[in-house]
This record gives sequence, C-alpha cells and structure tokens, in this order.
Amino acid sequence: MCCISAETVCFVMVSVIMVSAAYQDIRSREVSDLHWLSMSVVAVVMCPLRLDGVVHVILGVVAVSMMSSYMLSDRISGIRAVSVLLLPTIIHLVLFMDGEGPWTLVVPVMYLLFLSLYHTGLLRGGADAKAMMSISMVSPFYPWSGVLWSSGPIDGILLNPPMAILIVALALSLAWAIPTLIRSMSSGCLSVSHHRMSIDEAEASFVWPTEDVVDGEVRSIRPSDDPMVYGRLREYGRNDVEVTPMIPFVLPITVSYVMVMILGNPLTMLIR
Repeated sequence: MCCISAETVCFVMVSVIMVSAAYQDIRSREVSDLHWLSMSVVAVVMCPLRLDGVVHVILGVVAVSMMSSYMLSDRISGIRAVSVLLLPTIIHLVLFMDGEGPWTLVVPVMYLLFLSLYHTGLLRGGADAKAMMSISMVSPFYPWSGVLWSSGPIDGILLNPPMAILIVALALSLAWAIPTLIRSMSSGCLSVSHHRMSIDEAEASFVWPTEDVVDGEVRSIRPSDDPMVYGRLREYGRNDVEVTPMIPFVLPITVSYVMVMILGNPLTMLIR
C-alpha cells in the first residue's frame, strides 16, 4: 500500500541526498558512498509502507539489502555476485506475481540495466551508476497521480521513473557540449566532445586525456584516467593534449530526478 505522505517524505529525503551528492561531484568529481547508503536505508524503510503483509515486507527488505550490499561492496564478485543479484530478482518477481504491482519488476530490471551500462562503459563514473541504481531501488514509481506528463500504466512499466530520469539527465548533460565546442573552435576544429589544452592545464582540470603514446607515436585512445599519460606525452615532446571533459553527471541526474518525480515523464508527450 502506498502512503502519499510517506512518498512525499521519501521524495524530499532523496532530493536532499542527491543535492549533496551533486555538490560533491561538482567540487571533486568524487562522491561518498554514504549518499548511496543513505538512499538504501530510505528504500528499506519504505518497504513496510509499500508492501502488504509481513512476508512481503521481509522479502522486500532482504532484496533491497542484498542489492545495496553488492552496490556498496568491492568484495562481492564471481559466483557470489551472481547469487547476490539473482535472489533479489527472483524475490521481486515473486512479489509481482503475488499482486504487488509492476513497480516491483522495475526495481531489479533497472538496477541490472544501470549496472550493465557501467560495466560496458556507457555510464562512465561509478557514482553515476550508483546514483541510478539507488534511484531504481528507492523511486521505482511516480509518487503522485495526476502529474503533468503522464500516460497512465505505460509510465509505470516502459517509461518508468528511473528510465525517464536517465534520459532527461542525458539531455541535460548536453549543456557541457557548448563550452567544449567553443574551446575546440579556438584550436581549429569543431567538436562537442573534445578539445585541446596544455598538458599543465589538463593535469589541473577535470578532464580525461584522449591521446597517449602507443608504439612510439601519439594515437587517439578512449578517455583515460591513467595519470602517467601526461608524462609519456611530455617525453614524446608534446606540450598539449586532446581531452574530453569529466561531466559531473550526478548534477543532471539530480535535476532530472526532481523534474521527473514532480512532473512525470516528458516522453509521454510524444506518445500522446
């Protein structure tokens, strides 16, 4: 059973946590795991308010706790990781089949999707992935009915909040393309993803080098967090390097979270 007042409190608490995480991401491009632990605690507390019956509540708490343990621990891998992730998925499937609503499927599906995006490199930062995985556990459905952008049940399944939040956050992150384009124009090329700067400036900036010395010559590479890249380029005789900005993606995720949870999914306007 969903309690509106409880969902409002949940929204406010998660918003505060996300704002704090975004602030850390802007300042240092690193976010403390205390934020994701706090959101996991909120998800556990919400279980008795969202699920009917003692058995369902216990199953929900177990599932969320296991998913949080995997997200926050570096020691769970291999077969243990499979079991730790498989059991919560089965639990949520059981809850769905027992009538708890489609949001119980949203939790494991979106959690595993964001985890997969991180391991494939499409979600670059660990904090970005943890933010989205945490949101999938704590906000798998829209807290209020009658939001501005809503198309009914399809929003709860296909256009669920975590998916909508990611899509809107990606759109908001395009704002970082503007200063990158301006800087790239000054260096004689047009690009919204990379530009050139001095190695000294790059070392002191929130950027990833996209060039390295490979087999005795400078070649383009995937964005690297290896600090030795700059030393190799200096030894080669280079004074500048092509870089791509480290986008503090938790910031657009935070803005997107507040927007989507209040207004709903803007993509439903296309469906209409």
